[in-house]
Amino acid sequence: GDRAPDFTLKDQHGQDVLLAATNNGAGGGGVYQSTDSGATWTKISGNAIANYVGFHPADGNRRAYALNDGTISVTTTGTWPGTTSTILAGATASYTKFAFAASDVNVMYALVSVGGTTNLMRSSTGGTSWAAVTPPTGFFYNSGYLYYTGNLWVDPTSANRIAVVEGWAATTPDATTATASCC
Repeated sequence: GDRAPDFTLKDQHGQDVLLAATNNGAGGGGVYQSTDSGATWTKISGNAIANYVGFHPADGNRRAYALNDGTISVTTTGTWPGTTSTILAGATASYTKFAFAASDVNVMYALVSVGGTTNLMRSSTGGTSWAAVTPPTGFFYNSGYLYYTGNLWVDPTSANRIAVVEGWAATTPDATTATASCC
């Protein structure tokens, strides 16, 4: 039988705007937005499995959603459609998670699974182009965990300092040099 849709829900404080990512249910899943605190919802993506939604912590009009095919759509004005780009080519069943850097509107990070391997990606162009960050050995506990637990955190005062959670936590003071502490 049918089951209730899985979803990720994010809100932007003070704006009455909610975003929800669904991966099944009526319409095949997708991304929905409410501008009235959840009283009504509008589908803003096509019929696709959606993995993650988010708002920039310092700019509520900068919003994004990630689909299961490894793409991300970002708007800087709060209106859709946004600019869609591919985070990592060849991603299917990608379970993408992403995070904005509060201190730099152009920097974003993403975790994307390809073939059961988790990849750490960085954008310095507001999500329009992406480059791989090579993590140190042992940075990820088990790449298969991204579906269940993966998440990212970017230090609000430094766009290069991140923490990754995927079974265990790993941190790096500078993601551009890929040195890390883990476990």
